[in-house]
Amino acid sequence: MRRRRPIWLYTILFAAVCFLPACAAETPIPPTATTEPSATFVPTDTPIPPTATFTITPTETSTPTKTSTNTPTASPIPTSTLTETPTETPTETPTNTPAPAWANPNAIRIYVTHLGTGGPLACGDTLVGISSGFIRSDTGNVEKDIATALNTLFASGQKVGGYHNATYPSSFRVSEVDFKKSDGRATITLNGSYVKPGDYCEAKRYREQVWATARQFPEVYRVTIFLGDGKLLGDLLYAVTSKKP
Repeated sequence: MRRRRPIWLYTILFAAVCFLPACAAETPIPPTATTEPSATFVPTDTPIPPTATFTITPTETSTPTKTSTNTPTASPIPTSTLTETPTETPTETPTNTPAPAWANPNAIRIYVTHLGTGGPLACGDTLVGISSGFIRSDTGNVEKDIATALNTLFASGQKVGGYHNATYPSSFRVSEVDFKKSDGRATITLNGSYVKPGDYCEAKRYREQVWATARQFPEVYRVTIFLGDGKLLGDLLYAVTSKKP
């Protein structure tokens, strides 16, 4: 015979079946386990050193300053031939320098001395004719022309146009001229004072200047010169030139 189970057992089972879901709902389901990180990053007070940054610092290179050097192109240097220039002895030049004799063919000349030229006059000098600034007479008056020439010479200074005048110490003026056209002789009389030249050379210059000035005219061939006291100028000058050193 089959054994019956007690009723209370079924009651317990029934209650268990009924209330099992409700109980399950009220009972919290534990959360699914999550994996926590094994290490937690905790900031520290020590700063992390920055990553080393490499800055390229340009190295200062001493670049030599370019000095502008103009190197001249080698050019042949002209060779100058040194020419010795003779030193001129300064001479006193008057303010009014007479024009040269060749400036006018009819100019009346006076004759002066160019010293130290190695010429035939006196002591190696040269006789130079320069214009007196006067022109010959239109009427052909030789007497007048001779007087003009000599008076200009005697009135000139010691230096005329840079040349020497040996007659300068004396003080003469023409008082009379007698010209004979037949024989070309001119007889001249001077008034004034005569100063004896200092030496042979100066006396020779004196005579040559006076006679050349009086004889410059083509009509005149001979010249005789008297002083106011009747003495011949030629004789007085000869007294000095005859004593040639």
